[in-house]
Amino acid sequence: MICNTDPRVIQWIADVTGFGRCRMHKPKSGNRRIAYQWQIAKKAQVRQVLEAIRPYLKVKQDQVDVMLAHLAVEDSIVKGQGSITDEVTAKRRETELKLKTLKRSA
Repeated sequence: MICNTDPRVIQWIADVTGFGRCRMHKPKSGNRRIAYQWQIAKKAQVRQVLEAIRPYLKVKQDQVDVMLAHLAVEDSIVKGQGSITDEVTAKRRETELKLKTLKRSA
């Protein structure tokens, strides 16, 4: 998910990629501005976006590498519309912890 307070940015991302879902998130209270979100859910699209932006990242390349590795592992475990096994759940948790560690060290 990518969020921004300028809807033009979110619409541009959707236009360039040709996929994803755009939506608006209104704050429940306080002085916060409306946030606009672009979200994708299909693994193939996630991989495509990550591979496309990776060469341009300076700070988050390691996080992208972790996600791409995770997607490859998950592809080898889950075939087609396979169910989420305990192994997949464990791999997702492992990836989540790796990403949290990388975010703290950045």
